[in-house]
Amino acid sequence: MGSSVGMSGCSIIVDIVNNSKAKKAEEEAAAAKEAELAKAREELEAMRQGAIDPAATPQQVWDYSLALGEVYDANEQDAMGVDGSWLTELETALTQRLDGAGGLSADNSLLGYSLAQVYLWTERPDEGAGTLLEFAKLGGEGPMTSVELFDSIAGLPPSDVTNAAVLELCPTLRPQIEGVNGFVSTCLDRAGGDISKLSWEGVLADLESYARSGYAKGPAAGTFTYQSKVKGYKKTFWALGFVENTSGVFLENPKVTAVLVDEGGAELGTFQGYAMIDELAPGVRAPVSILVNDPPKYADIRYEFNPEQADYLSDPVDGLRVEALQPRRKRYGWKVEGKVLSEASKPAQFVKVVVSALDADGQLVGATSTYIDEDKLEPGGEARWSTTSMDTARKPVSFEYQVTARVAD
Repeated sequence: MGSSVGMSGCSIIVDIVNNSKAKKAEEEAAAAKEAELAKAREELEAMRQGAIDPAATPQQVWDYSLALGEVYDANEQDAMGVDGSWLTELETALTQRLDGAGGLSADNSLLGYSLAQVYLWTERPDEGAGTLLEFAKLGGEGPMTSVELFDSIAGLPPSDVTNAAVLELCPTLRPQIEGVNGFVSTCLDRAGGDISKLSWEGVLADLESYARSGYAKGPAAGTFTYQSKVKGYKKTFWALGFVENTSGVFLENPKVTAVLVDEGGAELGTFQGYAMIDELAPGVRAPVSILVNDPPKYADIRYEFNPEQADYLSDPVDGLRVEALQPRRKRYGWKVEGKVLSEASKPAQFVKVVVSALDADGQLVGATSTYIDEDKLEPGGEARWSTTSMDTARKPVSFEYQVTARVAD
């Protein structure tokens, strides 16, 4: 009697054959992978032995550190047979060689970079930042440029050490930077928003550019410093001072409130004044004159200033310059006059000149503002301005001038 295999039986046989082939392919792939790993482990071990040899070249050490770094970056320490002692022995070898060479230098830059890598792999960013900073001071010798070094340090977690390293490099790197706003953002973040920690030529112009960009972020911050008192009629007087923008954003209509208090600290009345520049750029100061009109008897004055970030900024007009004649004392105040000259590329309107009178100690003793005689100032043009009644607390010895404007419609 013959026998036959049904369709279901054929399917079972085919499945068995396919499964056998798949299993064999998996085994072959696993064997190939293990052989590849074994070869990689052998090559890494050879690099290791060569790198920790005191006679190893800096390039050998650097190549080994890069290979070891790839293992750590891929989290393949177990697969490659690497344990923590490898980093310890590499750090020891590098430290001994650098100490023997008298420290970091352009000649042993690859050794220094290797040591910095070890610090970063062992989660010691402060030590890594210190090493990278030393190379940045050398001008970016070795496999990284100064800008790349800066970016590497700026990418480390914030700490007192890493922040200080970034801020130390900011003035040095600025001439090499094209993307100013992002650069300022990085430096300002490491400064904790304190613009006084940013110190390079042209920093105020860079801060203004940043403050007008999408990088700008608050909070707004500023100070008011009382300077002097200008007497008026009877008990009336003007309290003068400077508002300074200490943040990286524009301040809008800075307002200062003078609070009169009695001997017990109880409030008796308030008077307000605004900065004479309504859009105050980062790092810029502007005079404030607060009219205290017929005040009650008081023991002291407290000044309140709550800076607010500008929600909207008018288009700037760059290239306006103030020329002033020698101020003259008149019967009812100081006469100050001059011209505003435009070297701008756009017509300007609402052109305002702010005048600050200073004594020998640099204290503000008088302040006023006025607009030019013309409604609009064209590029290449000039317009006169004058003020005739600026009272002062005492005789000034110098004058400062600021000019603001908006692009004409």
